[in-house]
Amino acid sequence: MDTGDRLRKAMAKFATGVIILTTKNQDGTVQAMTANAFASITLDPPLVMVSVGFSRNTHLPVKQ
Repeated sequence: MDTGDRLRKAMAKFATGVIILTTKNQDGTVQAMTANAFASITLDPPLVMVSVGFSRNTHLPVKQ
């Protein structure tokens, strides 16, 4: 099963809920945030979207 198929199956099972988005800063520390909405953008390559506010402390690490 390729990655696109796995993403399609995962998105089909996720009707609603909360996700946890994690990222590492350049110094290696981990930051996380919760989000109640995200969307599948493409299956090839497998991409998802989550909106992060400019004022959130996770904005810069996610952007990098």
